[in-house]
Amino acid sequence: MEKYNKCLFLPNLLRKVNLPASGFFYDVLRATLSRGLGVEFWDAPYFDGNPIIVADELKRFLPPDFDLNWQKYHWSVPEVLEERIVSLIPKGTLVLSYEMPPWLKLALENAQIDWLDVRLSSLRYGHDLFVGLASSNSEMDRRIRKQMCDASVFRFEADLLKARLRHMQRFKLGGVPLRGAAVFVGQTEADASLLREGHSNYLRLSDYEGELKEIARTRDVIYYKAHPMASRFHVKNEMQILKKHFKSCRRIYENAYSLLSLEDEFLLVGISSGCLSEAEYFGKNALFLHEPLYRFYEESGSLPVPGYYSNWSARDFLSPGVWYDCFSELFENAPSAVLKGYRYADYASELRRLHNAYWGYAEVDILDSEYYQTLGRFYGRGFKKPELSARGLMYLFAAVLRRWMKR
Repeated sequence: MEKYNKCLFLPNLLRKVNLPASGFFYDVLRATLSRGLGVEFWDAPYFDGNPIIVADELKRFLPPDFDLNWQKYHWSVPEVLEERIVSLIPKGTLVLSYEMPPWLKLALENAQIDWLDVRLSSLRYGHDLFVGLASSNSEMDRRIRKQMCDASVFRFEADLLKARLRHMQRFKLGGVPLRGAAVFVGQTEADASLLREGHSNYLRLSDYEGELKEIARTRDVIYYKAHPMASRFHVKNEMQILKKHFKSCRRIYENAYSLLSLEDEFLLVGISSGCLSEAEYFGKNALFLHEPLYRFYEESGSLPVPGYYSNWSARDFLSPGVWYDCFSELFENAPSAVLKGYRYADYASELRRLHNAYWGYAEVDILDSEYYQTLGRFYGRGFKKPELSARGLMYLFAAVLRRWMKR
């Protein structure tokens, strides 16, 4: 088997909104693999000032509006563009990417060029993030699966978070009564997971009104948990559809992990939200109206399944020594690696901090935290006095009303 001597990081050049995250993972992979496997990196497009493929070249093969309508080219691009890209990749190169699009995977496989795709796992509730890895090289992918975290880890992390949040929930007045209800988890309008295979139109909740009717037969109350980045129009439209089929539809603002940690039985519903993948490990039932974008193995050493990823812990992903132990036999210059025995310390939320990406976890970390309350008391002068927002007033009024009704 021919060993790799160089790596090339290729981002999804047709979806520029992903370039900042791609740039972060490019820098992390270059720092880790160069020291753990002794591999040299080719300069990557957009990141090093010496692009192999520049925007002007893309425009030769695609219409002028490709940047605004990337979803049209999510599954396939003109053959001439595929040929141009693969012609620029030297022999013995492993192509790395962040959230590699289907068209690029297919182009590389047709040219017999190996790839390694990296993406953040949809399970984001752990003490740090999990990172999904998959490779077209069967031997590399086998080694990735051998190092992965399995379902017992996901359940353990969920149990610890449940213990923490239930500790604050059990004896707290108020809250949303979810027992026997359904909760719909919304997404942004242009999420890549809303694209059906081979199609360029986004799925919408209106595509699943039949399924909503079936749910409403057994659960007449539904709560709507909107995505924080969704537009007002999108949120309003989805709520209108839910109100058509359910006797009661209310919007809720509670943190997603606080909801998942509740002891109430309820059904989580969504089109393809990653939150539904997390629900299983919190002991909640979830219904995908479409399918999850991110599919992953639950057992270490599983047989390969096309399209599945292995979840690595953040510590392993950031450790040059782990990459050396797993893949040194596949890389030509691995013996010269300078940090082949180094393991990164297992700090809580370290990858979150480096990536500056917390999603709903930051709120959980601060919510009712005695540490941050104490910090505020000692250094309160440096903090802005909190202002009660309209949402805060609504919660306060609801809590007072519930207490009054219980008298």
